[in-house]
Amino acid sequence: MHEDEPSVFMVSGECNDNPIDHGFFHELLRLVICLSGVGIAFDLQKNRIVTPFCSESSLVLEGKPDISGLELHFFPGPLYRQLLDSKDGPPAILKVRKLPIRGELHNHPIRLDNIQLMTSRLIGDAFISYYESKSSFAKEKWGNETKRWPATWRFGWAMRNACVHDGKIFFHKENDSAVFWRSRRYDHADNGRQILFDEIAGADLIFLMEEMGWRLKSWQHAG
Repeated sequence: MHEDEPSVFMVSGECNDNPIDHGFFHELLRLVICLSGVGIAFDLQKNRIVTPFCSESSLVLEGKPDISGLELHFFPGPLYRQLLDSKDGPPAILKVRKLPIRGELHNHPIRLDNIQLMTSRLIGDAFISYYESKSSFAKEKWGNETKRWPATWRFGWAMRNACVHDGKIFFHKENDSAVFWRSRRYDHADNGRQILFDEIAGADLIFLMEEMGWRLKSWQHAG
């Protein structure tokens, strides 16, 4: 596939055999429903009218240009239809499209800075849920000491701490080793530094969850 072409990945929640195979499906599903609901409410308040989601209506989250350089497009319409139609059961597939950041101006009220802060916190909550549900597998494979974990999971540990400390870096011990992922690096000297969601966007946390999931799957398949 050419670099400029959009890629699509499907997150499935159907497998019941191993929780690792679920990845972050349930966190992402809840997040998309919550964020799209917030968008509907603010759109209705501002414009006094709202248009239902069609199949290709997308909810867009942008990553940082120097981390991913990508934006994520979610499609709430099919999810709402499945949730409203009890015959089909709950959604089992979630489509997400990755595109290069286009830098277009968006006029939707959900893009306002103070609302962005609130929605970013929702993404942080989803990340905490993912981390807490999967950290037992990390401990099983790499031990209880996070310093022995792979770099991606060590960074995830630091982001989990930041999410529960109002978006600020929090290392427990002065001798905790630095964490790094892509273009970001943090250590104990950064304690109290506001990074979420100034230096790391909500979309970047989703990319991080994806890479953490890949790391767990590679271990599972190797076993």
